[in-house]
Amino acid sequence: MKSGLLSVSGSGRTRTYRVVHRTPSGPGILDAMVLLFREGPLSLGALAHRLGVPEARAHELLGQLRDAGRLGAAALPDGSPGHIVTEYHVPVDSPEGYEAALFDHLSTVIRAICKKLGHERHDALDNTREVEFVGSSDVGCGHGLGRFGWVCSVSHGIRSSARTIAKRGRADDTPEVWGVARKGSGGAPRVTPPQDRGLLPARGPVMVITSGFPIPPFISGSSIPKESSMLVKTLAFLTLLLAAPAALAASDLTTTITVSPSVSQVYSNATYTVRVTNIGNQNASNSTVQISLPATHTSPQVYVLGTLGAKSANCTQAGTKLNCSLGTIIKNGNFKTVFFNIALPVSTTPFVFSATAATTSNENSTTNNTGTRTAVQSYFATVVNALPGAPVTMVNSHCTGTGLTAWMECTFFPSSIASHEALYHSDGSLTIPADASYTGGWTVTVTPSGNRLTFFYDDGGGVVANFTGWGADGACFEGLVTFPGSTEVSPYEVCPL
Repeated sequence: MKSGLLSVSGSGRTRTYRVVHRTPSGPGILDAMVLLFREGPLSLGALAHRLGVPEARAHELLGQLRDAGRLGAAALPDGSPGHIVTEYHVPVDSPEGYEAALFDHLSTVIRAICKKLGHERHDALDNTREVEFVGSSDVGCGHGLGRFGWVCSVSHGIRSSARTIAKRGRADDTPEVWGVARKGSGGAPRVTPPQDRGLLPARGPVMVITSGFPIPPFISGSSIPKESSMLVKTLAFLTLLLAAPAALAASDLTTTITVSPSVSQVYSNATYTVRVTNIGNQNASNSTVQISLPATHTSPQVYVLGTLGAKSANCTQAGTKLNCSLGTIIKNGNFKTVFFNIALPVSTTPFVFSATAATTSNENSTTNNTGTRTAVQSYFATVVNALPGAPVTMVNSHCTGTGLTAWMECTFFPSSIASHEALYHSDGSLTIPADASYTGGWTVTVTPSGNRLTFFYDDGGGVVANFTGWGADGACFEGLVTFPGSTEVSPYEVCPL
């Protein structure tokens, strides 16, 4: 009741206790304190991942622990600083006390079971045996659970019947296979009863269940006998949650991309840094990261849409990709970084960079292996100095195609470039000296991001071309001309003669 979990009314025999339903508030300082006590030292990223909160929230919790005098410092395996708690106390009346205590208890139990599963024999599981699937060397079942079952891992895309299991050991110990537990599409364990004769997944962790394996009551579709021992049921339940040795210890790579400066001027270098962090509890061997650079919309040749500069020595370019070798990334929040410099042109579509990490080590999830970053650009304050009676002659260089987004794409194919001149008058009108039948108008708009030029051409029957571009340097604009009713476009460079 002090924790606010129960309410009481009445007295004596009429006293009634009721559960108080609370809206979960998310992990708090006690959860962070217990986690750092049991699993520290942890980096900020690893703490945020384990608590399931953003790094900003994890940083806030670290500050609260520091202010409370509970936070300590300890080096991570790679020598970088980490956070740790050496002692903790959960007050009886704490609103989140029961949550922290439950977490502490379950994490301790799971660690003990993981430790037992990490050995081929253990006193508490003294009937450990090795098992194998008949006719297949691609199914490993190296972790025995005595008469309770075996944890196996399927690889190399094989498919074997759940009935094809054989036992190595004493002849009188041959088990009867009741079903196969494996992770379903939603990530929860799923048991295939024997009558379904389900196939093992093509790849991934499974657990073979024998007739003596106690299954918690919430698993339906099976006639496997229940057992009364709470210890045995707890073991069965936790093992189903863990699913396989791969789930007990695995790497987990996460990728982020940062850029400096955060806003880069067109055609100026910006430095992009890709950081791959291993937030798992197993080292990630042979780690790599592939970076996808912006690509031209040209065909059949495709180029990097930008000027690539310096890059990390362990990165090699292959077309519009950078392939970087990272080696081994140590577990528990350690990371490695690579960088590259690139100058980006004016474009009508955003520049999006992506980076995907990979490792030959087992990963429980690869959903966080890819990071992205969209470039933020600024432009020049370019002007057109047209005066009364003194129009400015602008040279419009261009190429034409479909799907094009940037003048730089034209420069990869010089033979496709054509040009013509236009006179920009001070009243905002324009004329084409080579063809007096065309007229039009122009304007330069000042924006916080730089100056924007727009113009249109009219052939006497209506507008036939519209241009929008941005200051690409101190004199020229770059942008795109669209043609009403046509799918073709023309990237333009507009410069004074």
